[in-house]
Amino acid sequence: MLDFTQVELIDPESDATIGVEDKLEAHVNGNYHRAISVLIVDGAGKHLIQQRAMGKYHCPELWANACCSHPAPGESSDVAAKRRLREELGIEGELFHFGVLRYRASVPSTSLHVSDDAGLIEHERVDLFCMQWDGECNPNPDEVQNTTSLGQSQALEIPPEERTPWFSLYLEVFGEDLPKIVAACTAGSWTHRDYGKYDLD
Repeated sequence: MLDFTQVELIDPESDATIGVEDKLEAHVNGNYHRAISVLIVDGAGKHLIQQRAMGKYHCPELWANACCSHPAPGESSDVAAKRRLREELGIEGELFHFGVLRYRASVPSTSLHVSDDAGLIEHERVDLFCMQWDGECNPNPDEVQNTTSLGQSQALEIPPEERTPWFSLYLEVFGEDLPKIVAACTAGSWTHRDYGKYDLD
């Protein structure tokens, strides 16, 4: 049975799995682990983004891409991406794995187990998924406070302090190209890409 309170720890050099750890502890310690992100555009090329719920243990009320989470130990990234997209936004559809990206960033925390000035550390290998979605979404209020669709320039107008670090990174690295990436994935002509490593601190 999958344990959704844990994450898979991985070796920073090889990306090989080296163990498991409680999700909160992994973020307290800044240990490198597996993650997923789903990026969605509509037919007009606008990003579907979410404002994280107040009750999230880090980055509450900040704006982020459509969905981001962690595979449980033993769960594949594509299954985790579909599961979390359904759980957070009530969306089901064909996802395309278009690349991988690694980053490290300090993030604000609301956890009772972390002091106010300590924060948490995201240190993740992110499998990136994308899709086109023109339908409605049904956000889970425990996960998502609000959703909206914005073009690239509009998304960049959100003040950086109101965005999660990883969302700002995505906008910089491939946000403008996301509609083309989705179109190429849908057509079967996209080549999986490694977007490299980023230290955001």
